[in-house]
Amino acid sequence: MPGAISSKEEPGSADHSRSATRPPIGPRLARTARVVTHAFERALTDAGAELFERLRAVAARHDERLRSTPSDRPLAELSEKLEAAADPDRARSPAAER
Repeated sequence: MPGAISSKEEPGSADHSRSATRPPIGPRLARTARVVTHAFERALTDAGAELFERLRAVAARHDERLRSTPSDRPLAELSEKLEAAADPDRARSPAAER
């Protein structure tokens, strides 16, 4: 009978002849793991690059804002607040409460 195990064959020897046509699971598993790992790292690298670009743009806008000349009004308000802090009597006056 084809495929039947004769009394002279050890159990499992018929399975061994069938699995000889396929590569062992270990190398296939290692290769698959390597492919998945590379894909995952590429995805993380792309996400990291995207995040870096977003942060760089935010930092550039912030730097631009810091380097720009403030308008006269915020400077005048800041000057008033500093003078009021330096002179406690002026801080209590009605003109300072505007």
